[in-house]
Amino acid sequence: MIVFGISIPLALFERWGIAKFGIGWGQPLPADTFWGKPALEHVPWNIVDVRLFTRYHLVMFLIKVPVVSALAVFVLQRSGLLVLTNWSAWLTFMVACVLGVMALEDFLFFVFNSLFGAPYPHALARLLRGEANWHPRWIDFGLFKLPDFYVWMPIVIAFLLITTSWLRR
Repeated sequence: MIVFGISIPLALFERWGIAKFGIGWGQPLPADTFWGKPALEHVPWNIVDVRLFTRYHLVMFLIKVPVVSALAVFVLQRSGLLVLTNWSAWLTFMVACVLGVMALEDFLFFVFNSLFGAPYPHALARLLRGEANWHPRWIDFGLFKLPDFYVWMPIVIAFLLITTSWLRR
């Protein structure tokens, strides 16, 4: 619920921003803007094209998404819908939420572009053909391809949620 509640508006915001800046398929944000400047010279483990790892992404996924996730967790705990009994369970759950937003928001970007048309009406089809050049590694499932990020991230999240459950005791 938290992940969907953050991912949907964020994917819509990014879709709007891409259209506003007139950015082409797989192009980074304009480097002459504050938000578009690359944040790092090298991203370890070749996770993503370093040109696309911008100040925007650092602020969004290291500050804004965790803060909004924390607020959502606080509200859910106060309402009794979520019970995290200690800080280690809370922190593990928060990391799972942020990673979930990163993966789901990326996928929803393709879905929303395909649903709403311009600027990229065939975005989801291009993703499934392995044409999103900001994802460096792909897994070929025969009929379609997915970034390996979409495969290993849910495994990591599941591990974190199982760990959260164990830490709550």
